[in-house]
Amino acid sequence: KSYENVLDINSSLYEYGNAKGTDIDVGTLYRMNGEWTLSAGFRNLASALSTDGTISWDTNYRESNDFGPYIGTSWYTLYRKLLIAMDIRGSKLHNGLVNLGFEYELHPFVSIRLGYNSQYKATAGIGLNLGDLKLDYAYIPDFGTEMDVQHYISFGYSFNTSFTGEGREGVSEAAPKKLEDL
Repeated sequence: KSYENVLDINSSLYEYGNAKGTDIDVGTLYRMNGEWTLSAGFRNLASALSTDGTISWDTNYRESNDFGPYIGTSWYTLYRKLLIAMDIRGSKLHNGLVNLGFEYELHPFVSIRLGYNSQYKATAGIGLNLGDLKLDYAYIPDFGTEMDVQHYISFGYSFNTSFTGEGREGVSEAAPKKLEDL
Protein backbone atom coordinates (compact mmCIF):
# COMPACT_ATOMS: atom_id res chain seq x y z
CA LYS A 1 0.00 0.00 0.00
CA SER A 2 1.07 3.53 -0.63
CA TYR A 3 -0.25 6.33 1.47
CA GLU A 4 -0.26 10.06 1.75
CA ASN A 5 -0.94 12.34 4.72
CA VAL A 6 -1.79 15.98 4.31
CA LEU A 7 -0.89 17.90 7.45
CA ASP A 8 -2.63 21.15 8.29
CA ILE A 9 -0.67 23.16 10.82
CA ASN A 10 -2.36 25.85 12.90
CA SER A 11 -0.27 27.03 15.83
CA SER A 12 -0.62 29.77 18.39
CA LEU A 13 2.23 30.78 20.66
CA TYR A 14 1.39 33.16 23.47
CA GLU A 15 4.13 35.74 22.91
CA TYR A 16 5.06 35.05 19.32
CA GLY A 17 1.82 35.09 17.32
CA ASN A 18 -0.15 32.65 15.18
CA ALA A 19 1.00 30.39 12.37
CA LYS A 20 -0.69 28.32 9.65
CA GLY A 21 0.67 25.88 7.13
CA THR A 22 0.22 22.65 5.20
CA ASP A 23 2.61 19.80 4.49
CA ILE A 24 2.59 16.31 2.94
CA ASP A 25 4.01 12.94 4.06
CA VAL A 26 4.47 10.17 1.47
CA GLY A 27 5.50 6.57 1.97
CA THR A 28 4.99 2.93 1.26
CA LEU A 29 4.16 -0.10 3.38
CA TYR A 30 5.12 -3.71 2.65
CA ARG A 31 3.28 -6.50 4.48
CA MET A 32 5.75 -9.34 4.92
CA ASN A 33 3.04 -11.61 6.40
CA GLY A 34 -0.07 -11.22 8.54
CA GLU A 35 1.91 -9.89 11.50
CA TRP A 36 5.01 -7.99 10.28
CA THR A 37 5.31 -4.92 8.05
CA LEU A 38 8.14 -2.74 6.78
CA SER A 39 7.72 0.89 5.82
CA ALA A 40 9.71 3.73 4.32
CA GLY A 41 8.83 7.26 3.42
CA PHE A 42 9.52 10.96 3.55
CA ARG A 43 8.01 13.39 6.07
CA ASN A 44 7.00 16.95 5.21
CA LEU A 45 7.76 16.78 1.49
CA ALA A 46 6.36 20.26 0.77
CA SER A 47 8.82 21.76 3.29
CA ALA A 48 11.70 19.96 1.57
CA LEU A 49 10.69 21.39 -1.83
CA SER A 50 9.80 24.89 -0.62
CA THR A 51 12.26 27.76 -0.96
CA ASP A 52 10.38 30.17 1.31
CA GLY A 53 8.72 27.84 3.87
CA THR A 54 5.33 26.22 4.29
CA ILE A 55 4.42 27.79 7.65
CA SER A 56 3.32 31.42 7.61
CA TRP A 57 3.27 33.47 10.83
CA ASP A 58 1.08 36.54 11.27
CA THR A 59 4.35 38.47 11.77
CA ASN A 60 5.14 37.77 8.06
CA TYR A 61 7.88 35.32 9.06
CA ARG A 62 7.89 32.03 7.08
CA GLU A 63 9.52 28.75 8.03
CA SER A 64 9.49 25.08 7.07
CA ASN A 65 8.72 21.95 9.03
CA ASP A 66 11.61 19.65 9.77
CA PHE A 67 11.75 17.08 6.94
CA GLY A 68 13.49 13.87 6.03
CA PRO A 69 13.28 10.12 5.33
CA TYR A 70 12.29 7.32 7.71
CA ILE A 71 12.24 3.53 7.85
CA GLY A 72 10.20 1.42 10.23
CA THR A 73 8.68 -1.89 11.16
CA SER A 74 5.58 -3.03 13.01
CA TRP A 75 4.26 -6.24 14.53
CA TYR A 76 0.66 -7.24 15.29
CA THR A 77 -0.03 -9.43 18.33
CA LEU A 78 -2.93 -10.32 20.66
CA TYR A 79 -5.18 -11.45 17.81
CA ARG A 80 -4.29 -8.32 15.80
CA LYS A 81 -5.61 -6.04 18.56
CA LEU A 82 -2.18 -4.71 19.61
CA LEU A 83 0.30 -3.13 17.21
CA ILE A 84 3.88 -2.49 18.30
CA ALA A 85 5.78 -0.18 15.95
CA MET A 86 9.21 1.41 15.71
CA ASP A 87 10.82 3.74 13.23
CA ILE A 88 14.04 5.68 12.80
CA ARG A 89 13.95 9.09 11.14
CA GLY A 90 16.59 11.23 9.60
CA SER A 91 15.88 14.92 9.30
CA LYS A 92 17.31 18.33 8.58
CA LEU A 93 17.55 19.12 12.30
CA HIS A 94 17.75 15.75 14.08
CA ASN A 95 19.39 12.62 12.70
CA GLY A 96 18.53 9.26 14.17
CA LEU A 97 15.27 10.07 15.96
CA VAL A 98 13.74 6.87 17.33
CA ASN A 99 9.99 6.38 17.76
CA LEU A 100 8.39 3.46 19.61
CA GLY A 101 4.63 3.12 19.77
CA PHE A 102 1.75 0.93 20.85
CA GLU A 103 -1.69 0.98 19.28
CA TYR A 104 -4.63 -0.94 20.74
CA GLU A 105 -7.80 -1.47 18.72
CA LEU A 106 -10.80 -0.78 20.95
CA HIS A 107 -13.24 -1.24 18.06
CA PRO A 108 -12.65 -1.88 14.34
CA PHE A 109 -13.09 1.88 13.82
CA VAL A 110 -11.27 3.25 16.92
CA SER A 111 -7.71 2.76 18.20
CA ILE A 112 -5.83 4.36 21.09
CA ARG A 113 -2.08 5.01 20.99
CA LEU A 114 0.79 5.52 23.42
CA GLY A 115 4.32 6.20 22.36
CA TYR A 116 7.80 7.37 23.11
CA ASN A 117 10.16 9.28 20.89
CA SER A 118 13.67 10.49 21.47
CA GLN A 119 12.72 14.14 20.85
CA TYR A 120 9.51 14.76 22.82
CA LYS A 121 9.42 11.67 25.06
CA ALA A 122 5.80 10.63 25.84
CA THR A 123 2.99 10.83 23.26
CA ALA A 124 -0.65 9.73 23.13
CA GLY A 125 -3.36 9.67 20.51
CA ILE A 126 -6.50 8.25 19.02
CA GLY A 127 -7.25 7.09 15.49
CA LEU A 128 -10.45 6.65 13.51
CA ASN A 129 -10.34 4.07 10.71
CA LEU A 130 -12.97 4.68 8.05
CA GLY A 131 -11.77 2.15 5.46
CA ASP A 132 -9.17 3.79 3.24
CA LEU A 133 -9.70 7.13 5.01
CA LYS A 134 -7.92 7.69 8.34
CA LEU A 135 -8.32 10.49 10.89
CA ASP A 136 -5.67 10.73 13.60
CA TYR A 137 -5.14 12.95 16.64
CA ALA A 138 -1.86 13.09 18.58
CA TYR A 139 -1.10 14.77 21.91
CA ILE A 140 2.58 15.54 22.36
CA PRO A 141 3.79 17.28 25.53
CA ASP A 142 6.97 19.13 24.59
CA PHE A 143 9.00 18.91 27.78
CA GLY A 144 11.78 21.45 28.17
CA THR A 145 10.63 24.03 25.63
CA GLU A 146 8.45 27.11 25.68
CA MET A 147 5.68 25.30 23.80
CA ASP A 148 4.25 22.96 26.44
CA VAL A 149 1.84 20.87 24.34
CA GLN A 150 1.46 20.13 20.64
CA HIS A 151 -1.74 18.83 19.07
CA TYR A 152 -1.62 17.18 15.66
CA ILE A 153 -4.59 16.27 13.51
CA SER A 154 -3.93 14.40 10.29
CA PHE A 155 -5.98 12.85 7.53
CA GLY A 156 -4.67 9.91 5.55
CA TYR A 157 -5.79 8.01 2.51
CA SER A 158 -4.59 4.52 1.65
CA PHE A 159 -4.14 3.69 -2.02
CA ASN A 160 -4.41 -0.07 -2.46
CA THR A 161 -1.87 -0.81 -5.17
CA SER A 162 -1.92 -4.59 -4.89
CA PHE A 163 -3.62 -6.62 -7.58
CA THR A 164 -4.44 -10.29 -7.88
CA GLY A 165 -4.46 -10.64 -11.63
CA GLU A 166 -8.15 -11.44 -11.66
CA GLY A 167 -10.19 -9.63 -14.27
CA ARG A 168 -7.20 -8.43 -16.26
CA GLU A 169 -7.68 -9.20 -19.94
CA GLY A 170 -4.75 -10.62 -21.83
CA VAL A 171 -2.98 -11.94 -18.73
CA SER A 172 -1.76 -15.50 -19.03
CA GLU A 173 -3.27 -18.02 -16.62
CA ALA A 174 0.31 -19.07 -15.84
CA ALA A 175 1.09 -15.57 -14.50
CA PRO A 176 1.29 -15.32 -10.70
CA LYS A 177 -1.97 -14.06 -9.19
CA LYS A 178 -0.46 -12.79 -5.93
CA LEU A 179 2.76 -11.04 -5.02
CA GLU A 180 3.58 -13.93 -2.65
CA ASP A 181 3.56 -16.33 -5.64
CA LEU A 182 6.47 -14.54 -7.31
